Amino acid sequence: MTFKVSRILVVLTLVVVLAVGCGGGDGSENGEPTGPGGSSPSEATASTPEGPSVTDAGNGAAVDTDSLRAAIDEVHGALGSGGAPRLPVGFMTSEVVDSIPVDVVDSFNVGVEQVFAWIVYDGLDSGEMEAELRIPRSLSEDQLIANLRVEVSGGHGWTAFEFTGPEGGWAAGNYEAVISADGVEYVIEFIMNFHPTHGSALADADGRVQLPGAASMPGAVSGNWQVADVAVPDDGFSGLLVDSGRCLAFNYRGALAVSDDGASWEAVSHPFEVAPTRFGVANGRFFGFTASRPNQYVSGDGTAWTRFEMGSHDPLVNIFYTHDGYLGSSERSIMMHSEDGIDWQRYGYEEESYTSLRNVYLKEVNRYFYHDGRHWFVKEDGIESGTVLHDPDNWIPFGEDETRIASSRLIINGDTVIFWRHGTKNLWEFTGNGFVPIDTDLGGDVLSTIVPRDGGYVGVRGDGAVLQSADAVDWHVVTEAPETGESPGASAVVGDRLVVIFGGALYSTPLN
Repeated sequence: MTFKVSRILVVLTLVVVLAVGCGGGDGSENGEPTGPGGSSPSEATASTPEGPSVTDAGNGAAVDTDSLRAAIDEVHGALGSGGAPRLPVGFMTSEVVDSIPVDVVDSFNVGVEQVFAWIVYDGLDSGEMEAELRIPRSLSEDQLIANLRVEVSGGHGWTAFEFTGPEGGWAAGNYEAVISADGVEYVIEFIMNFHPTHGSALADADGRVQLPGAASMPGAVSGNWQVADVAVPDDGFSGLLVDSGRCLAFNYRGALAVSDDGASWEAVSHPFEVAPTRFGVANGRFFGFTASRPNQYVSGDGTAWTRFEMGSHDPLVNIFYTHDGYLGSSERSIMMHSEDGIDWQRYGYEEESYTSLRNVYLKEVNRYFYHDGRHWFVKEDGIESGTVLHDPDNWIPFGEDETRIASSRLIINGDTVIFWRHGTKNLWEFTGNGFVPIDTDLGGDVLSTIVPRDGGYVGVRGDGAVLQSADAVDWHVVTEAPETGESPGASAVVGDRLVVIFGGALYSTPLN
């Protein structure tokens, strides 16, 4: 089951601790973190506590093994009852005591010494689990920080993986802890930033365990939030795309659902010979990309898909629509061009007699986007743009905040372009010949996502609260987070509703 929670490479010590097999037994194995310099293996241990475990939930309430097991069984079905291998629930925590996590954390301060990924497993045949720590990257392969294989026994239970940070602290940015076993995978997203560690108690004051995703049953209601009336796929939803009023929810295994209002959803039967691992949208059409040249896909409505081939060219990883037609980058970060989105060639070849002199390699820049009839490249020290992709005619330096803006995401809203450094409260507006910091107060946690709506903006904070603003300056909370314990993922405005992924499930809430 997959649930999707700096460019500087760090080397970490990875330790597995406290593997609890509900059927008894334990095992361990050394893990080998990867990084520059050929780092040596670190010790990995697994153990089963003797007798019932009890730990403080972080707010004075006690959580014991029995109450934790009962909460898992209630929300995710009884462990040990048979069926296919699964990883039903997992999350980051600041500490594990006698196999029990003390809290649920979605963002850590870069100064913490270690973090823990806690995972529940069921129906395992091999008894082998693998943990990876990765830094996700948008235009190239994710950066692998460390990995580990460990043996667990009993077929079902839970375990925790300890990631110890490097000297000098962690690099700020987005991270993924990826846990896998017997062909299933669980991805836990979390953030390292300069703010205090943000966590919530595992149990309320009465000792009732509140697992992340507890309210994510199809059709359920949590506060102002409605859970989509489609079953969550085994590996959860991880992304959202909207075009022409239709929203496509997807994951990297090709599971799909579509909606025209954000409230009513239709699950899409698997239409692919090879499931796409990435999706894009351009010119009112959805695209699905695989690592296989013959298996690329296009759809006008997200339900009926047509396969096309890349011929001798590398598969695509993303797509744009511009005044030049369709543009996309390949797995080797080479810019591709198409008139119809089906037949592709390397950009510039038709004008250079099949030489690559005018071809564009996206690996040379941090980010590409298309806006207002021009191609834009965000570089380390500024932005260059031009009406012709291969021949920029405008250069704008960043100035004092160049490193912060160079690593930012961008939000295009009409003629306004806003730069936002993910995981922070920092926003800048691009004026055409420079950048102006936006003096704003989000009233709490940092932004997790921000999307344009009706000339204004909707933002989701890291704590799951929804904010709205007419100008990206003055923000006000319109909806508190659902009671899931999960961090917010991708978000999109569909009609009059905001759709947000919490713990792999689709939640929506009405907007004013």
